[in-house]
Amino acid sequence: GEAEMCKRGNGRDGARLAELCPLWELQDWVWEACWLEDSRYLAVVLAHNAAVLLDPWAQVVLAQAQCQEGCLLYSALLTGPSWAGLVLVGGTVFNQVVLWRPGGGGGGG
Repeated sequence: GEAEMCKRGNGRDGARLAELCPLWELQDWVWEACWLEDSRYLAVVLAHNAAVLLDPWAQVVLAQAQCQEGCLLYSALLTGPSWAGLVLVGGTVFNQVVLWRPGGGGGGG
């Protein structure tokens, strides 16, 4: 986990990584990130069981969601094509798994 992120992509020769947007510091450690919809927006899971929808090009937070289960995550996985259909699967400090929808109501638990 890290509290900073930056999108990197393949360089022209395919062997090097090139920075595509500036380094961006978030408020918490990042456990997972995935591109959504048309690959313009990025969903990010933070260590304190929260998710944010970002526009990394403009460095703008478009939406935030917090799980009702306010525990620390040790791991996370995001699955789904869009913010509204996204499911967050998190492994907690209490050896439990939480499933919730950051963009679809249902604060989880």
